[in-house]
Amino acid sequence: MRWVWIAAAVLQGLVGLGTLVGHMEKPLGRVGGVLLLVSAAIGFFNAFARTPALIGRGSRFNGKWLFWIAAIAGYGLGVTFQIPLPKNASPAGTLAMSSTPARALKPSSSIADAKKAQADAAAAKARAAAEKTVVGRWLHPMMGIYIIKKTADGYALLVEDNDGTSIMAHLKKHRSAKGLRLDNPNSEDGDYLIILPDGRLDLRDKDGEIITLEPALGETPAVRAEELSALNARMRCSSDINCVVKDNLAADEPACKQSIEARAKWDFKWTGWGSIFSGYRFSSHHPSSDAVIDYYGDELEFQNGFGAWMNMIYVCTVDTKKNTVVKVVVGPGHLRN
Repeated sequence: MRWVWIAAAVLQGLVGLGTLVGHMEKPLGRVGGVLLLVSAAIGFFNAFARTPALIGRGSRFNGKWLFWIAAIAGYGLGVTFQIPLPKNASPAGTLAMSSTPARALKPSSSIADAKKAQADAAAAKARAAAEKTVVGRWLHPMMGIYIIKKTADGYALLVEDNDGTSIMAHLKKHRSAKGLRLDNPNSEDGDYLIILPDGRLDLRDKDGEIITLEPALGETPAVRAEELSALNARMRCSSDINCVVKDNLAADEPACKQSIEARAKWDFKWTGWGSIFSGYRFSSHHPSSDAVIDYYGDELEFQNGFGAWMNMIYVCTVDTKKNTVVKVVVGPGHLRN
């Protein structure tokens, strides 16, 4: 029995030392370690005092019971009640305080905003898909915004105005050397459209050209409405020659002056002050709605081959819508007063 007691005492001593060292900062852990060491000491004492077996009933109270009492108390205090707590765990009776901030509850308005954002995204996706079918948009001064879209069976002409967008006609593609031609098969007048290479749109019938439309550049209906309003203002102005000249003279005069000077074979000199033009009129070769202007004057002299100077009359015809000089005529003489 001696070796059994020695083995038990050594085991108790090792456990006691481990408990004492591992729980230096815990008072009950230290007490448990000391009790285990005491139990080990009693075990050594019993080994040499010939105490009865570790387990079994004895006839009298002896060191065996002291050994077990100290061992049970030591294990209870040093091990059972001093198990290290896991990370982020809290002792009983206390509330755990997490280092991670609590997630704020979303107010009901945030849910509504999220639904609105989702609806807006879906609408934007639908607009993007619809935009892929748009061939182009053009400004019609009387009708609104002309829109041509691709469809499953050809093309469609739509009109965008203050009341929204509506389908005006279904069109069929037709070969044309000038551009994409789209015929209206339901038109009695043989109406058709041609998308020109420069982006403009010609509206025509069997008798010829009706009107040429400029592209609408705005990305939204509101911007396109502003473009159309500006076009209508220009159209109203085009019927008033003073309005047309006021809007275009600053650009037309330098272009005309350069073209007139180019007609001189020898030297030339301007004889007047201020504007080189004495007057203006709508060109007789174009309808007034085209806003083609004849500027005229006689404050110029050309030198001939003998060195003599001759007074000249000049007429410069300008297409104010296209900002181009159409024709220049220069000849000797004076304008009648």
